[in-house]
Amino acid sequence: MKVLAKDPVYHPIHLWNVLHTCERFTLTCLFLYKRHISPLLPRACRFIPNCSEYSIQSIQQFGLERGLILTVWRLLRCQPFGGYGYDPPQWPPPSWFRRGYER
Repeated sequence: MKVLAKDPVYHPIHLWNVLHTCERFTLTCLFLYKRHISPLLPRACRFIPNCSEYSIQSIQQFGLERGLILTVWRLLRCQPFGGYGYDPPQWPPPSWFRRGYER
């Protein structure tokens, strides 16, 4: 009788490959946006680095899940009542009204 292997969906290496593939796909989309779409739009970012660079840096530093959380939080703060200035990716996410870099 043949012994059936465990379901590959739950194997940790397989899950890591899926996350790695999703991370690479997300970074590729961000690079394409930064290279082809962003130059067509006027510069309006309140922060340094701009939002697309911030997204790329946060995903590379903290992984896909935390990087996306940081990116969404940054996009929510990019409005007239949010912060401005130098804002590098950091975990945990900064406060809503933060102005500039604080450690």
